Amino acid sequence: MYVGAHYFISIGSNVAYGCIVREFIELDGYPTKVSIDIPIKPASKKGYIAADGSISHDWFDSRLVYTDEIGATPEEAVINTIAS
Repeated sequence: MYVGAHYFISIGSNVAYGCIVREFIELDGYPTKVSIDIPIKPASKKGYIAADGSISHDWFDSRLVYTDEIGATPEEAVINTIAS
């Protein structure tokens, strides 16, 4: 696993979503949690105003999960399903 890599996550109902690893959080020198971005359906065709004041069309849901809760394939993600 590395930052920027594409993986899958399942948040119940046996449906896997693509996600992108954003950051690793280490405890005692080992990565235990990972911050991920899950692309979501846009809420507006016009985009939104980002923190820097620009208009953005990148819609993501950010989550912090354990490293063993994501999978390299959709099937692996469903096996590692997390509770929402």
